[in-house]
Amino acid sequence: MRFKRAVSGTLACVMAVTSVVAAGTFSVRAEASAGMDNAAVMAEHELAEHGVAVDYDFSKAADGRAEDKSPCQNDAVVHGQVQYNKDTGAMTLGKNAYVELPMSILDSLTDMETFTVEARFAKSGGCGLEAWLFCLGSDISSEFPDNALYFLPNGGQGMGVGVVKDSVERTLVKPGKVWNNRYYTVNLSVDHGRVNLYVNGRRVGTADGLDTGLNMEEDIVAAGAESNILGFIGRSCRKEDSDFRGSIASFKIYDGALTANEIFDARFAEIEERKFFTRNVLGRNVNRKRVAYDLKLPGRVGDFESISWQTDGAVIRPDGTVINPRDKDTEVKLTAKAKRKGGMEAVREFTVKVLKLNTRSLENTIKRAAKVHEKDYTEVSWRAFASALAEAKKVVAGGTDVQIGQSGVDGLQKELKVRLAALKHRPLVKVDFTPKAIKLSKVTNKKGRKLKVKFGRSSGATGYEISYATNKKFKSARKVRVKKTKATLKKLKRKTYFVRVRAFKKVNKTTYYSHYSNVKKVKVKK
Repeated sequence: MRFKRAVSGTLACVMAVTSVVAAGTFSVRAEASAGMDNAAVMAEHELAEHGVAVDYDFSKAADGRAEDKSPCQNDAVVHGQVQYNKDTGAMTLGKNAYVELPMSILDSLTDMETFTVEARFAKSGGCGLEAWLFCLGSDISSEFPDNALYFLPNGGQGMGVGVVKDSVERTLVKPGKVWNNRYYTVNLSVDHGRVNLYVNGRRVGTADGLDTGLNMEEDIVAAGAESNILGFIGRSCRKEDSDFRGSIASFKIYDGALTANEIFDARFAEIEERKFFTRNVLGRNVNRKRVAYDLKLPGRVGDFESISWQTDGAVIRPDGTVINPRDKDTEVKLTAKAKRKGGMEAVREFTVKVLKLNTRSLENTIKRAAKVHEKDYTEVSWRAFASALAEAKKVVAGGTDVQIGQSGVDGLQKELKVRLAALKHRPLVKVDFTPKAIKLSKVTNKKGRKLKVKFGRSSGATGYEISYATNKKFKSARKVRVKKTKATLKKLKRKTYFVRVRAFKKVNKTTYYSHYSNVKKVKVKK
């Protein structure tokens, strides 16, 4: 095992390497640096058989460096024109853009002859046929370099693995055409010079692997690398080759040669890294910590032919239906199991927080519904409304027989509001309380400045109202109410008067009037 880094950095990397498959135990011995009294330090840790030696974050670059997300701190140097996408986590390589891989990556491997390179990429239309996506080996030559192992994303017959041994180039495998702007995940599993290539989790070539004839320590580190640079992303070791054009979303190197099933498992792990859960599973929900509505649990995603889901069954059912708890928010574990022909299987677990059932809006709608009365509405419209109201009250009350989620509550509220708005009033029985209009038959002047008024009868009238004034518009008119069809107006002035009369009828506390009669004009003379 090679250790060129400081003790503290090496041990941090060893202790925190990401677990991929079944764990094993080994010991790490490192000599203490100056200032520690040259004491020997021993540490024994539980590690995965295949941890991660490097895992780059391409969503940003600080001071021209791509940050290693693993604890090993193998940051890389970024050159040229690049663009970063924080949402996708991808870095787009432009003109003269490439990444330098540090030699320290090999110090993070248990055995530098056994490792797996994983890259997720999408080439653009400007990517040349001779461009390399990545390579191990950094000796730049005008012809072929001394030694290098590389991946070709866009060769004449598609992507492939290439090797340069003693300045002689060979293409080992060509899996086929690569489409522009479509993401692919490739895994290069290396075991003492033998290489297996996987594209999107599927093996390309034979199960025994392809013999490169390369030894990492002798051919790459000693004879194929320069300036402490292990290799490149987006650059060829031959000067005449064009640089890679496209995007790189992920680049990892695993400690060990991953098997077909381990690569399938690692490929399935991408679903979380690519925000698969947010896009495909959450549905109407905002994020995993605020799940209120039904989830969408797909049975197939991309090239994963079969995905089955396990849930707690009470809060989240296997079909994704959410039954919100009534007392408090609840965390639920979801298990996604992917299978592929050949017995390969991968499992991923997700934890979501399901919010408690919110019935506040439904309760407010129920309060509004309580203000209407059956006697005012038609039988058909009331029956539909009453059914929706009863169901809403049942849900709000709860009980062991009520199994409902937020989607169901929202649906009930909508239904109740619709039924409330659709209530139809019963037809009103028209009752006419308006008295029949009458005719003013005679108005005569009597001695003593009086007017004697006679008019016709209105059947059902409570009484009659006589209105009189000294102007034909009846401004400031005086009014007299009588029960009989004749009356005498007294204390008049010697002026011309205009007289009219109308019938009225009182019903409870309301008075209904007929239209006014004809108008009589009379001059008071005596």
